[in-house]
Amino acid sequence: MPEPELSSDPAPDALPSPRRSIIYGAAIYFIIGIIPFVNKLNLYGIGMVLCGGFTAYHYIKTHKLFLSYWEVFRISVTATLLGCLALDALQLLLFGGYVARLLYDIAVSIVVGGLSGIISASIARRAFRGAPPS
Repeated sequence: MPEPELSSDPAPDALPSPRRSIIYGAAIYFIIGIIPFVNKLNLYGIGMVLCGGFTAYHYIKTHKLFLSYWEVFRISVTATLLGCLALDALQLLLFGGYVARLLYDIAVSIVVGGLSGIISASIARRAFRGAPPS
């Protein structure tokens, strides 16, 4: 009895890697955080909104996908957390820091980054009205 042929190809319904979009979004958050007067925008969550929103919008537009809100939330939160942790690590090394600030940034990143990703996904989906979900 012949053995079934194993293929290393990804499953046909597997999503493309969001790595590039996540890195771009995290870089936006990190850059906003290290520029001296622009980092005041992070007090109001603008950096997180831009990070999560850009990540979701870039991923959807680049790959022309109709994603579920859960996938968009996961991708945008990952980017926002990556940017937040990179910025907090730099601030900890340069100035010292508090654990409470880090925990606050992580909690706000999850909420604000995820919600802005979902909103941006809704905007990016306009091009896909009537298309079947992937």
